[in-house]
Amino acid sequence: MKSIDRNRFLLYGFTTVLLSVWLTGCNKPSSTSPSGPTNTVPPAPVTSPPVTQPPSTVSETPVTDAINRLLKEQATTSYPVLPRGTKLLGARVKDGVAYLDFNSAFNQLANMGDTTESEAQKALRRALQGIPGVRMMAVTVEGKPFQSQMTDWTTPFPVADLPSQPDSQKTSERNEVAP
Repeated sequence: MKSIDRNRFLLYGFTTVLLSVWLTGCNKPSSTSPSGPTNTVPPAPVTSPPVTQPPSTVSETPVTDAINRLLKEQATTSYPVLPRGTKLLGARVKDGVAYLDFNSAFNQLANMGDTTESEAQKALRRALQGIPGVRMMAVTVEGKPFQSQMTDWTTPFPVADLPSQPDSQKTSERNEVAP
C-alpha cells in the first residue's frame, strides 16, 4: 500500500511540474494560440529608408527669396497691391541695384490707379530693405521697361528711404491723443 501511495505521490508531483511548465511556457514562444496554430516568423530587421535630400527650395539670392515671399503674401490677401498672377521671372543685383523682371501680369498695375501703384512700389521696396548690397531697385516686365503713366519704374530708385512700418500704422499713431 505504501508503494501505491508513493506512485500516486510521484504521479501527482510529476503532473504538477508538467502543468506549471505548460502554464508558464518556460519562456519559449508559443507555436499555438487559442484560435489554433500560427506560423511564427522572426521579425524583419529594422532598417531605415535611405536618406534622400528633398529638392532644394532655396533660391540663389536673398532678393529672389524676399520678392517671392511678398508675392506669396499678396496672393493670399483680400486687397493685393500687386496684380494677381504676378510672378518674378528673374532678379539680379548689380552695383547696388536690384533689377526685378516680372511676368506680363505685372502690367495690370498700370490700370490700378496711382495710389495702388505707389503702394506696390513701397511693398517691393520694403521687401528689399535690409538685404546687404541692395540700395536701389528697378523693374522690367518680361525684359522690357514697365510702362506706367505714374512712375518711371526703369530708373533705379532707393529702397532704404522708407519707414519700417506701413503708413496705416503711422497714421493711427498720429491720431492717438495723449492723456
